[in-house]
Amino acid sequence: MNHGTCSGLCQVKYFNTTMNHFLATPSIVRENYGGSVLKKELLDAYGGNVVLVCSGGRYLMEVRTCVGKSFDGTAFKSVECIPQVQQEGNCGNIIQITKFYSDSSNDESGKKDGEGFERSVDFTKEFLSDHQQ
Repeated sequence: MNHGTCSGLCQVKYFNTTMNHFLATPSIVRENYGGSVLKKELLDAYGGNVVLVCSGGRYLMEVRTCVGKSFDGTAFKSVECIPQVQQEGNCGNIIQITKFYSDSSNDESGKKDGEGFERSVDFTKEFLSDHQQ
């Protein structure tokens, strides 16, 4: 199953929609970048309505959210994920927030921790807005 197949949207509209509903990164992630957090604290920081997916049950890979559709098929608000999506959450009680290799202290670009990720999100938004159908 691919992400967004149930939306009925073309790829560009689907990705634009996901970017419009993009979750802000809570401060607990930035404060513990390269460290670990308790699962409950991370869920609380996201407002509880997310599914956490980890590699090896420990290393945070994804934070999934579900978005409801209005009668015309457009996304309108965050909703509780269905049980099948909730079951995909596989993180243990302690979650590692791993640094990106480009954000290591040996990086000569002068970027602060986490800045590489934030720049990639900005680039993706710009790319998608330039390539709308």
